[in-house]
Amino acid sequence: MAPQSIPPVRRILRRVVIADCGYTSPCWIFTGSLKDGYGQVSIPGRSPARTHRVMYEHFRGAVPKGLVLDHLCRRRHCVNPD
Repeated sequence: MAPQSIPPVRRILRRVVIADCGYTSPCWIFTGSLKDGYGQVSIPGRSPARTHRVMYEHFRGAVPKGLVLDHLCRRRHCVNPD
């Protein structure tokens, strides 16, 4: 299966390491491609997407207007949708 034919969430999860970050839920550390400290993934027909946004939208739905996704753990490459 060609890499681009694998759904983006699945490609992200293949590169996640779970780590205790001292919060109620663990960090899901993305070990793939980073830009400015944030994970990124290619999505056909779109420019590269930030992995934390892809994961939030997959598990939680669309990002509400005006909401800024914040990494409470302060790790930009964390993709935990919580």
